Amino acid sequence: MARICHTISSSSRTGSIRSDGFLYYVMPHIEGESLRDKLAHEGELPIAEAVRILRDVVDALSHAHRHGVVHRDIKPDNILLSDGQAFAIGGR
Repeated sequence: MARICHTISSSSRTGSIRSDGFLYYVMPHIEGESLRDKLAHEGELPIAEAVRILRDVVDALSHAHRHGVVHRDIKPDNILLSDGQAFAIGGR
């Protein structure tokens, strides 16, 4: 994941496997709200804003796929909106 650096890809800064076999990675903290939360309190988004977010998501997924990374869990809960930018977070 560290090789993925894109507006919407919150790239991990470090990762490891603990002695008990637990795999983890650490990402930077990003202030903002999820797309799910925004939709819950604002309702339907204006078309221009929805297109901007979708364009960011598609661009980021294309970038990730070119580097052999598949997110597998793109949904409104895993899209973080911060300062006019969208970031893919989480995933399972």
